[in-house]
Amino acid sequence: MGFILTFFSIWICSFLIARIFASIGGKWSLFGKTYWKNDLLITLAQSIIITIILVLFISQ
Repeated sequence: MGFILTFFSIWICSFLIARIFASIGGKWSLFGKTYWKNDLLITLAQSIIITIILVLFISQ
């Protein structure tokens, strides 16, 4: 259960941060050129990797 809560909290926070950068960045920023569907997939992959790393370090 902790794995799922950690995963979703990291995913939501990273997606919100990516969307904030996209809205603030405008057209001149690399963040401004991403769509929310791409941001969902990118942040999904990031949160999976971060959660696995956290679980591996905490379990030792």
